Amino acid sequence: AAALDICMVASGATDGYFEPGIYIWDTAAADLVLRRAGGRGEILKSFGGHKIAYLATNGKIHRKISNILNPLI
Repeated sequence: AAALDICMVASGATDGYFEPGIYIWDTAAADLVLRRAGGRGEILKSFGGHKIAYLATNGKIHRKISNILNPLI
């Protein structure tokens, strides 16, 4: 589940998580946990309705990963 994957980033178990097509409500609560832990979450693209492309990172690698993914989505 996306929320668990985002919380894994928040805990430091993984450095990042990307989901190219997910509903915003599947990330909302975990995104708050991530941000409180010092990580960074970002909606890279909205597909209309409530579907998004979402990136969660530890914050240190965010800009680099975002720059790689943005042209691809």
